[in-house]
Amino acid sequence: MDRLFCAIDNMELERACALTRQLRGTVGGIKLGLEFVIQHGEVGLADLAALGMPLMVDAKICEIPRFVGNVVRRLSAQGVSYVTIHAAIGGPGMRAAMAAAISGAEAGGCARTKVIAATVLPGTSDEDLAALGIQDGVENEILRLAKLAQDHGLDGVWAPANTVKMLREHFGEEFLLVTPGIRPAWAPSDDQPHILTPGDAVRGGTDILVVGRPITRAKDPLDAARRIAEEATAAAL
Repeated sequence: MDRLFCAIDNMELERACALTRQLRGTVGGIKLGLEFVIQHGEVGLADLAALGMPLMVDAKICEIPRFVGNVVRRLSAQGVSYVTIHAAIGGPGMRAAMAAAISGAEAGGCARTKVIAATVLPGTSDEDLAALGIQDGVENEILRLAKLAQDHGLDGVWAPANTVKMLREHFGEEFLLVTPGIRPAWAPSDDQPHILTPGDAVRGGTDILVVGRPITRAKDPLDAARRIAEEATAAAL
């Protein structure tokens, strides 16, 4: 099911490759966290890319435009399908990311990497933002940063589970919503502050469901992924 991505944030490369082979044809792609990228580097990315699954590198890059551009360009040239940046980099950084995604795709002879912006991280409270001098609250800050991302041509945003409906209503059908914190009813919530079932996420407007531990820690990861995919597919009908 194309909209389901399995999250591999911290795993030995051999096991990650084996899991990817096992899930191929049941999930739509693999989401790699920053821990994984630091541990395995470009070799790890190349090994997973060779298995033919779309890759999302969730780096939430928050740096100066030149640095953002360099990282996105390298990832794009390697055929990474999605990369996350942090919306706090602002317009110049967003423009650099998009330009780098285009030039990287041309250099690598591959499809352009889609650039997804993280807005306010899950678990952040109004009080947390106020301590940073942001007084409008989490919901308004998410909307403000998502609009900034859309205005600068980004493909979509990282949408915490409790914001999916709001973001879909504000930004239309073409703006990609990537949602972590997806938990089927039969799985524990773990440390996720906001969760949705796969069916509720799809009905709310999510485009990509990111699911980690309910799959990776299951006794039978393939069966777990299949059950999640089937629930999401049924909700889309």
